[in-house]
Amino acid sequence: MKCDFCSEPQPIMLYPVKESTPWAACLECVLLIDTGELHALGRRILRSLMPRLPPEIRALMQEELMEWLHSAFWTQRAGRAQPVWQGRE
Repeated sequence: MKCDFCSEPQPIMLYPVKESTPWAACLECVLLIDTGELHALGRRILRSLMPRLPPEIRALMQEELMEWLHSAFWTQRAGRAQPVWQGRE
């Protein structure tokens, strides 16, 4: 399992969302989510994706796109996070 936000291994928390499976988050992303740091979370996501993207795609990526994508998570959250070991078997 990996973080659904930045792809780091070993997520520690699961965030329930409406009409979807819970989103897993690593410690760094949990801290950003729980403090409401949407822009910082977007920058973290973007940094994690950049090395894996072809150069022509990297040039098109903008932080606003990542922030918008993950605002879907923000608006769809359906409760408090729970530790990974409690949420998935």
